[in-house]
Amino acid sequence: MRSVFLVDDEPFILEGLQTIMEWEKLGLKVVGHASNGEEAFAFLKDHPADLLITDIRMPKMDGLKLIKQMKLIHGELKFIILSGYHDFNYLKQGMKLGIENYILKPINIEELESTLLKINEKWEEEMSLPYSRQEDRDILRLNILSRWVTNNISQEELNHRSQILRIPLDYDSYTVAVLRLLSDPDEDLEEGHEYYGIVVEAYLVSREVVNSQESVICFYDSDYDLILIFGGRKEADKEKERIHEILKDIQLEIWNRLRHHVGITVGSRQTAYTQVHNSYDEAKGLFHNWLVQPGYPVLDIDQLPASDSVQTMPAIDYDLFTNLIIDGHKQEVTLFIEETFQKLLSWEGRMRIDVHNVAIKLILIAKNIEKNADYSHLFSVLFRIHTFEQMRDFVDSMLQEVIDHLAEEEQEVSPAVRQMLDRVQQSYSEEISLKTLSYSMDMHPNYLGQLFQKEMEMTFSEYVNTFRIEKAKHLLLQTELKTNEIAARVGYTDPTYFYRIFKKQVGVSPTELRKMYAVS
Repeated sequence: MRSVFLVDDEPFILEGLQTIMEWEKLGLKVVGHASNGEEAFAFLKDHPADLLITDIRMPKMDGLKLIKQMKLIHGELKFIILSGYHDFNYLKQGMKLGIENYILKPINIEELESTLLKINEKWEEEMSLPYSRQEDRDILRLNILSRWVTNNISQEELNHRSQILRIPLDYDSYTVAVLRLLSDPDEDLEEGHEYYGIVVEAYLVSREVVNSQESVICFYDSDYDLILIFGGRKEADKEKERIHEILKDIQLEIWNRLRHHVGITVGSRQTAYTQVHNSYDEAKGLFHNWLVQPGYPVLDIDQLPASDSVQTMPAIDYDLFTNLIIDGHKQEVTLFIEETFQKLLSWEGRMRIDVHNVAIKLILIAKNIEKNADYSHLFSVLFRIHTFEQMRDFVDSMLQEVIDHLAEEEQEVSPAVRQMLDRVQQSYSEEISLKTLSYSMDMHPNYLGQLFQKEMEMTFSEYVNTFRIEKAKHLLLQTELKTNEIAARVGYTDPTYFYRIFKKQVGVSPTELRKMYAVS
């Protein structure tokens, strides 16, 4: 049964189309609908349909642009345009795009049904005719392979198309590998034509490497990842070793020719062609859950550590780190980052989210010390990072920036305010106030308070509380001390007052914060 997707910004038309037509009698099934082209494209690029029926004038992305976009990634998709406007220019553009019909609203049901019957006849002809032009065969093959690995094709259609396109479905096992070009996270290329061009070049290199291997199918998916499907036999020994050797050859050849590093993941071996999507999902998921390691080794799901053998996360001295940032020791900070990431790399159980959390925590500790910290660059780049080395270098560069900013901030304050800041950092656990400072600095407390507020844009007591609460957060997350003990360590003799200040600044109580970050 062929699938149909409906797009119209008028809800009553969407509802009417779904109920007024006897789709099943026509061998069709409505698999979804959307109210604009952007929403439709987001769904269809990963869940291809056979027929798209769309309005033209819609918000966000109109029907013509949607058709152009879909033709690029699903060349076999057929189109019917609905429109409330008898506009010859729209009709002309639609005809150029190869639409099946341009139907005016209100919709003539007989005309729509007649169009659907003609489209069915076309499908029958296409199923029986061999594809003579190589370009047509390539487009069709890419479409069929993409739908195969995403489990969006019927077994009947896959069997038929596999004979025309010589896609082998008679192997005893299938294993999917995913190759991803590792771009610089600061260069947001993945949405542009430049990145697509490099992917095509890498695809051609990969195809050349596996050309003599009849059991290897090579293509690229809608995310522009290179996909390799390896067919295997029951009697084949060391199947995964053979796969890894081929993948390393491709990786080396892409580097030699294109000077691009490639991350590689491999899913599990599946014993039926109908289960290929399981191996594909696993291989894609490894990029989401793990960072590519130094040296770019193949990450194979069958070689991951068993969950019951995972070690505990290595200890990280966040207090030492905080002091290094405050003191502005750039080289020591770089060394601390290198040692921390080496610990994480040696930790057998570390997943991407663990490394992310450590990276974010280090950056936030440093950023929270700045007066007017900018967090925008942090998250825009962080989630485009693919490798361990990229993550380490990104964290180090962010921290070096923070130290430079803090040095600039220090130069902006007067010697008296600098002395007050130093005293808080050194003696925050003791009683400290404008009055006690005024004695040692031989200055009037009112003058000191006004000077501090003018230069720091907060009162002295607000700064002391902020500094103490930051220290308390570190102790809560990194030690097993009781809340009362932590309160005393950071300078609060009254636990109730500490609790009130903590919740006001952090938004949750000390106990709630500790539970939020507790290791499960």
